[in-house]
Amino acid sequence: VFRPPGAKAAAAGGSHPTVPWGDVRHAMRLPKPDNYRKVGAPARAYFLVLALRSPLQVGKQSFGCVVINADGIKPFPGAGALIAEARAGEDRDSALAARLAAAVPPSAADAGASGEPEHAMLAKILAAGLGVPRLEEPDPQFCPSEWFKAYRGVEEGALYPLRVGVLFLPKPAIFVPAEDIVSINSGREGTVHCGATNTDVHVEHAAEGQASVKEVFSNFVKGDVPTLLSCASAWGAAVRQAREGGGTGAAAGSAAGRGSAVDVEDDEEDDDDFEPSDDEPQPTARRP
Repeated sequence: VFRPPGAKAAAAGGSHPTVPWGDVRHAMRLPKPDNYRKVGAPARAYFLVLALRSPLQVGKQSFGCVVINADGIKPFPGAGALIAEARAGEDRDSALAARLAAAVPPSAADAGASGEPEHAMLAKILAAGLGVPRLEEPDPQFCPSEWFKAYRGVEEGALYPLRVGVLFLPKPAIFVPAEDIVSINSGREGTVHCGATNTDVHVEHAAEGQASVKEVFSNFVKGDVPTLLSCASAWGAAVRQAREGGGTGAAAGSAAGRGSAVDVEDDEEDDDDFEPSDDEPQPTARRP
């Protein structure tokens, strides 16, 4: 059920937890991992993710992200009901109803005749509700890899490098905004052996006014580390640009206020003939 901005976006039913639209920091559409799909080609299934400014409390658990599973092929039969809910609240917020009507024409929503797959229809509805042009997605100009295979603890998942930050899915869903990243480095965690081709990735981050926290993603392919660090370099460049007054976008604007940056240190491991030992420190990106 989608309600006016400043009110709530909620699951149907009064007993379900609710999320104010204003609590959504970023909204993302991400293809589910598939080793046989070419980068940029339509996926069979997608994650739609709402990264929240404040955790959503469900019972004794709190969640920093809301994750929606969406089909990549079949049309979405529930669009009409969602649009009808927004129309019912037109007196409360006509702007929301207008944005939804522009994103999804009433005739298409009512008849389910748009033919668009579920993920595309839901992405339009979420973007309209949030008042943004589109959801964030993997960008090949930012990173040639849409996702990297990784583990968090015993949970296998995917690490998505995005312009707005880095996201681990499916569970637990963890989003680290680009402007909060303090450092990214790789290497074994303690005495854990990851094998000759795998390593751990450490993402240290700190929200404004809070102590830093480190997320560890294990079994990360060593050959993918330079690509991830290039993303860190791009994040740092955007933050520095924002700090100097030339940045645009929500992440850059927030970073400008923080005055933070992520820099990539030169390392001899960039040499083609360098072979690190298991005990050798790995490449690092760090915010000064």
